[in-house]
Amino acid sequence: MPLSELKTRLKNTVRSFERKYETHVFFYPEDKIPSSIIQVTMTDHYHFMILYIQIEMATTKIIDIDAEETRVPYESCPNAINSYTKLIGMQLSKLVRAKESIIEKRLSCLHLNELLEEGFRSYTAAYGFYLKDQYYPLEYHEDKMFYGDLSREKRRHITQHWWMKDRRVKNSCYSFSEERKQTELAEIVETIPSFTDMVLKELKKSSNP
Repeated sequence: MPLSELKTRLKNTVRSFERKYETHVFFYPEDKIPSSIIQVTMTDHYHFMILYIQIEMATTKIIDIDAEETRVPYESCPNAINSYTKLIGMQLSKLVRAKESIIEKRLSCLHLNELLEEGFRSYTAAYGFYLKDQYYPLEYHEDKMFYGDLSREKRRHITQHWWMKDRRVKNSCYSFSEERKQTELAEIVETIPSFTDMVLKELKKSSNP
């Protein structure tokens, strides 16, 4: 069925279920140990839950964690929240990638676990853009048009190649695949530290305050 027909069919149909995830990341580089607060919300017909995670910016070590459950299907659901204090002191990045759950499943919450994963994915992106704003040359930054005279389009493609040079990003999708690489643009960003290099720089700063 063509997309146009699918959209037409949906137009006059009452939705039977809707679930939304929303993440906000707040940075506090002025703290003695620079930290971030991740606020992740999930809403659907049966749930309204907010997970709060405070982490050390460079290491993603969890400083504090708590949750608020305004709407849940069972009275027992909020009893799982206290189990998550066990995660304090652990690295969120390693925790999400762990093959086995740190908290016993029977003591945890299925949806809080989902919010942990969603929070880390969003934080990784947010931290990338945060570091980009700190260290990326203004003359190539597509959101800093007040500086330099390159067009926005030119800056976008230069920045695409900056992201592409990072080992975590290269070949991660169609737009960052090596097939999209243009030698001229790759040479422009060759000496600019990659995203991973920037993370390591911040990690070194945090370990040597």
